[in-house]
Amino acid sequence: MNSKLLNKPVIGVVGGIGSGKSEVARMFARCGGDLFDADSEVHGLLKDEAVKLQIKNCFGEAIFDLQGEIDRRELAKIVFGETKSRELLESILHPLILRNAEQKIKIFKEFSKFSFLVMDIPLIIEKGWSKLCSFLIFVDCDRTQRLRRCEKRGWTESEWEKRENSQMPLTKKALFCEYRIDNSGDLAYTNKQVLDLIEKLNLPCHKTL
Repeated sequence: MNSKLLNKPVIGVVGGIGSGKSEVARMFARCGGDLFDADSEVHGLLKDEAVKLQIKNCFGEAIFDLQGEIDRRELAKIVFGETKSRELLESILHPLILRNAEQKIKIFKEFSKFSFLVMDIPLIIEKGWSKLCSFLIFVDCDRTQRLRRCEKRGWTESEWEKRENSQMPLTKKALFCEYRIDNSGDLAYTNKQVLDLIEKLNLPCHKTL
């Protein structure tokens, strides 16, 4: 086994939009791991007054609701519609997400009782942050299922495609990953693969799914 896996590994979970990578990450965490959820981090950052001011200065007041909070859907329409806008938002948020991720790993390595740490960061490969991880797991799912899941969130096919196209092609992303989970079946099928991989990697598993 890779020596990086022997002492409290950091596991990166990646996949296409709507692949269910966040659910897979939570499955691993429920088996005895800690979890870093980038989407939750973004939710928190978008409520930070300093961050909100930066975003207001860049994108205007139209993306704020009547309570003075950022309307994520309105912001997404802007940033996924134009590359420069997306890069501008990323220049505000990503340094903060990376800082928080590095702090999480440091605390996990030095103090945490958890056996492993799961990183759910959608652009972890694109941003070069995969070096933070011991290894990567690719969550595979076909295009039709991924689109159907996103439509249930209220997205249009066009919105899904814009987000999908903002990321690395999945065939290329999969090449960076040491392991694969097929999430095209039911949850029981995915659960079994997670447990099998935990056993294969000899990770301590304190809970069952």
